[in-house]
Amino acid sequence: MKFPFLEKRDPREKELLLRIEQAGPGEADIKAYIELGYIYLVEARYEDLLHLYAGSMDIEATDIERAEILYNMGVCMIELKSSRPALSDAPETSGVAMGEAASCFVAALELLAPHSDEVHALELTALCALYLTDEYEGEKAEAYRERGLRALLLIPENFPDFDRLHSIYHLIERFYLLSKDYEEALAASLKSLEIIKATWERDQSVEDDERAYSLLCVGDASRLMKKYDEAEAYYEEAARTCKRSKTYLSEIYAGLGHLYEEKGNIESAIESFLQALDKVHYRPTLVRATDYQSSIEYSVGMLYESKGESRLAIYHLKNALDHIAPDSHDYTRLLLAIGRSYYKLNKFNSARDAFKGAVDSKAIEPEELVEATYDLAITYDHLKEHKLLIEELEKLIDIEPKYEKDASVLFRLGVAYMYEDKMARALKVLEKILANELPTPKREVVIYFIANIHLYFDREPLVRKYLEKLEDEYPKSPLAEEIRGYIKKRDEGKLY
Repeated sequence: MKFPFLEKRDPREKELLLRIEQAGPGEADIKAYIELGYIYLVEARYEDLLHLYAGSMDIEATDIERAEILYNMGVCMIELKSSRPALSDAPETSGVAMGEAASCFVAALELLAPHSDEVHALELTALCALYLTDEYEGEKAEAYRERGLRALLLIPENFPDFDRLHSIYHLIERFYLLSKDYEEALAASLKSLEIIKATWERDQSVEDDERAYSLLCVGDASRLMKKYDEAEAYYEEAARTCKRSKTYLSEIYAGLGHLYEEKGNIESAIESFLQALDKVHYRPTLVRATDYQSSIEYSVGMLYESKGESRLAIYHLKNALDHIAPDSHDYTRLLLAIGRSYYKLNKFNSARDAFKGAVDSKAIEPEELVEATYDLAITYDHLKEHKLLIEELEKLIDIEPKYEKDASVLFRLGVAYMYEDKMARALKVLEKILANELPTPKREVVIYFIANIHLYFDREPLVRKYLEKLEDEYPKSPLAEEIRGYIKKRDEGKLY
């Protein structure tokens, strides 16, 4: 019997496992663990990798080898988006427990620090710093970015014959992109392309896909500098050059999608992004596959929403949501977008659920909390859930005081109080609209409601005052006649 999935396995796996299993006490080869770990990482076999490395902690290794294991474990934990429970009792390295991705990268950097004269240590330093730059914000992120970039810049200077120098320039470009230094990023990507082309001229066995990736990087940097014609030409040449790697093709089409999106060519942007998604199950380079797929699905969803095609927008936004951890900021952003698309379709129950999820998220930013609370409140209004509407509007005014003078919010709150028979509160809110001369197209209705509330409390002079105000400002208002009708019913004992 044949098992097709085994044919996709790296043929080196069996050999490396035998080396590991047959090693006697003190004979274990750490290099076999590292090489097999990379295979598992590329194949997304994260649990296998973590269990493999759990057995490598007592094996003799150099600082750089141990740092490489820590780096791979950190990447694996990020992909799993959780600490590994299976290794909760694993030994500590450099005094840092290995249950957290950031701790792995920090521990690796400690081990690498004394080895700035070795090219592999410099490359690993940059890779660890790259992930830590993504992990942290502010000064801490900037410090890691600078550390990684310094390490990379030492490589061309001190190791000009390094056989993967073009890849180092790709990384240099990545760090410059993080700091939005697009000119330096473009220079780095052009240098990488120059090296690849020169190598290809000497030795045409150089993979076409390596040239394609260099072209892709130049295209990305050119696009970010808004050199759209040049960027498009590089992307198109990259697509023609790429022969095998669907990973690179996916990224090329994603780059074209962003380019067309920025130029306002929505149809071409959607078409390019969909081609990128078609190949996204292959792991993108230096990007977490789930984040990569989610970002493209989000772009497609928002493009469809801009066309008014909310159903297609929801489909892609939900796909994006499936690939994001619930405790991430991007998850909250997606819930808001999904809620607004449902709202436009008048699917208020689904919109409510999405907005409620966003409001309850621990990762929500303060500005988004204001937006989500407002959206949730308005949705409750459509659903006639007045108690919940009151709760959200009161919360909204509490977290964003500007809404204390927002006539639309005050009007909705006042009406909700009336539905809940909280007339005194309703009166206070509605009178605030008139007292502050807040602009509203519903002013006529506000005066009408105030008159009715005074009628409810049997305050004859105030009823007359607001009735006269209504007739003065809106001489032909049918609402004035309604109030007179209520007064008549009251006098006849038929009102309540």
